Order: sequence, then C-alpha cells, then structure tokens
Amino acid sequence: MKKLWIPLLITVLGAGIIFGAYAAYRQLDKAAAAAAVTSSVSLDSQPAADSVVTSAPGSDDRSAGTEADASGETTADYTAPDFTLTNSLGETVTLSQLKGKTVVLNFWASWCGPCQSEMPTLQQFYTDNQDRDDLVFLAVNLTDGQRETQSSADSYMEENDYTFPILYDTDSAAAYAYYVSAIPTTYIITPSGDLYARHTSVITRSQLDEYVASAAAWTGSNP
Repeated sequence: MKKLWIPLLITVLGAGIIFGAYAAYRQLDKAAAAAAVTSSVSLDSQPAADSVVTSAPGSDDRSAGTEADASGETTADYTAPDFTLTNSLGETVTLSQLKGKTVVLNFWASWCGPCQSEMPTLQQFYTDNQDRDDLVFLAVNLTDGQRETQSSADSYMEENDYTFPILYDTDSAAAYAYYVSAIPTTYIITPSGDLYARHTSVITRSQLDEYVASAAAWTGSNP
C-alpha cells in the first residue's frame, strides 16, 4: 500500500509546484502590465496612440514607422507641424522660426503623475543646455481650462522650483497636430525641421541625450 501512495504523493506535489509557478508568473505579468500603464496617462479626448504617424495632419498616409511609439527611434521623414504658442514669460514662440536648431518638444500637465516624475530630468536637461545656441527645449502644457489652467501650471512650476519656460496649449491645437494621445509625450525635431523621434512615456536623461545627438547629426531632407 505504501508503494502506491508514494507515486500519488509525488504527483500531487508536482502538480502543486506547477500551479504555484503558474500563479506567480501571472502575478508578475499583471505587475508588469500595471507598470506599463502608469508610465503615461491616456487622454480620452485625443486620437488613439496607434493612429500616430510621424507626418503632418492632412498629409497622405505615408508612415515613418509607428515603432517610434515604443522605442522613440525612427527616420525623420516629415516636416514637424508648425504652431504658435505663448510661453510663461509672455513671449510668442513659433516652431518654424526655430529652424536650424534641434528641438525637444515635450507635452505634459501638472495633474499627470508620470509627467511629475519626469520633471526633475527635464529641469536638469534644461539647466545643462540652456546656453546652447543649437538646441531648444519646449515644454507644452495641456492648458485645457478644466483639468489644467495657466494658474495651476504656473503654481506647480513655482512650488517645485522648475525654471524652464512653458508653453500654454489653451485650445489643444498643438496636442492635436502632434496626435498626442497620452502624456508625457516627447518629440525630437531635427535642425531641418523634420520629425525625428517620438517617445511616449517617462523619458530618461540618457534617452534625451541620445535622441538629441542623433537628430543633430541627421543630414536627410523631406521627401
């Protein structure tokens, strides 16, 4: 009888180990999914992220590669959509007038948790590069007048001692032009005015430096 119980016991223990391993795997999978979700905040009123093409709205359906959503790496093929916004210094900023400079274009809001975690990196990047003549950092605040106002954006900047100028996208024109469906979203624009890369999620300093260096060295032109 004992000989019959031994194989049965081994079978039961084996099944328990397999089930436990599977349960642990599922928990890790759920944790990874949760971490991915919290790396950016979806904007329900914006177009879906999968619809993003690195080209100006209204152009034909030529895609420079939606892989830029995940990696931020793509070939610059299309002219960056132009916009004119007012910044926190009361100055009017027009993107097309910055041609000849590499532009880091970041979309954010003060209520966005991932944006908040990214801000120290952006502040340090701005501090280290503010005297460069060949690089411009533009932080576009989604000032929709509801979840975000100019006052709430200014207060957030002041309370956290962030010193870089911000642009107020009060009618969401810039966000829609760039198909921003989640924040933070960062675009890198070449000195020739072409879209070079898009990064949707919290960006690191090493990623910023790499994108900027690559975009500055890019020598192609629009088709």
